[in-house]
Amino acid sequence: MADWLKRTLIFLLTIVWASAMTFPASAQVTLDDVLKRVEALEKENISLKEEVMALKAASTHPQQVAAAPVVAPAPATNGNFLKTKLDVTLYGQIKADFVATSGQSADTGSLNTITLKNAIARRNGTEDHGEFNASAQDSRIGFILNPVSLDNGGKVSGKMEIDFTGELAAAKYNPRMRLGYLTLAYDNWSLMGGQNWDFFAPLNSSLANTSNLNRGGNLGNRHPEAYLENRYAVLGGKLKTQLGFIDGDALAQEDSGAPIGAAYVEYARDIFGIPATFGVGGVYGSTRGLTGAAVTSSTDPKVWGVTYNSTLQFTKWLSLKGEGYRGGDLSVFESGDTTNAGIYTYANSVKSVVSQGGFVELTLKPTARIENNYGWGIDGMKDDNINGLSTAANQLSGWDVNRNYYTNVKYSLSKDMLVALEYQRLFTHYFDGAQGADNRVQTTLIYKF
Repeated sequence: MADWLKRTLIFLLTIVWASAMTFPASAQVTLDDVLKRVEALEKENISLKEEVMALKAASTHPQQVAAAPVVAPAPATNGNFLKTKLDVTLYGQIKADFVATSGQSADTGSLNTITLKNAIARRNGTEDHGEFNASAQDSRIGFILNPVSLDNGGKVSGKMEIDFTGELAAAKYNPRMRLGYLTLAYDNWSLMGGQNWDFFAPLNSSLANTSNLNRGGNLGNRHPEAYLENRYAVLGGKLKTQLGFIDGDALAQEDSGAPIGAAYVEYARDIFGIPATFGVGGVYGSTRGLTGAAVTSSTDPKVWGVTYNSTLQFTKWLSLKGEGYRGGDLSVFESGDTTNAGIYTYANSVKSVVSQGGFVELTLKPTARIENNYGWGIDGMKDDNINGLSTAANQLSGWDVNRNYYTNVKYSLSKDMLVALEYQRLFTHYFDGAQGADNRVQTTLIYKF
């Protein structure tokens, strides 16, 4: 019997050995492989025992069994190729503008060939001639700091944006900061600080022209500022209040020793099914009227202004918006002639030049790709300011009214690319009765990223 078993065992070992020799080396099982398998089986056996014990305990004392910890999924990547510790999004646009005019309107004196001058050249004057300008100055690049949650429930966000309208030499432009601010936000209030759009006059036109109706009916630009915003639910709508200050970034205002105070109130709700927004704003501050003079009631003119605006969304394809204003020494906010920087002398005192204006714009969006805008704007000074201008020369060179009529068509070739065709009819009326007029046609191509 023992011999038979011995022979059988030798026979089986011979078959196993022969079979192993026929397999490639990569398929042969080693002792290490067997040990690893045994170790894995032991771990699996331990895991199964723990599960059985947990189920047994749950059936006996369910209230003593703690919930298994939930492992949070790994956060998705946000495309932060900048490799920063913060969640930052890069954005921008490449913009090409081609402009043809019948009269001189480009600000060629500062080499910024796509920005409108403060006034259109006089008819029959030395500058009354056509122009052609092409530029990519309004290309932009920016970074958005996506909201970062704080331990106390707040969130910090921000934005930094530059364009290339800082002048250096022909066709060689320096970067210029457009926006740079941080916002600390909670559920019903927030704080903003940095360079941002003037919050007391928030509306802008839909012009492709980078001048954006400045000194032509659209008050406000971008300045260093700070404000506190509060938000409320009132009568089925949303009420927003903003209170803060603005640095007009003008020497005369900064020499006054204080910023310009500003406030804005906005209410939004549906009226008969039409989404509507109404806003009222204001500014108040001082400037140094005479260099080196003591600040008195006669040498310290006031910066002041009142704004009002509204938007109406009649349908998905039809909307209307408008803004109006009136104030004194609003030159830093892009209103009035800059001949005397918004002030004039009268009866041995220095006074603020009072200006007023506004714009209205109708927008049609018949399809998702097409946008068509029609607008009108005006900016001018009160008649009784004209005789108060410092000198006869200033009266001759200064203007009192700018009018602007415009229309454009914007077509989205894709979600990232847009082409626009724009026409503007511009008029300037000078103090001495002369006039300037211009027909301006602009073609624009924009790629956004």
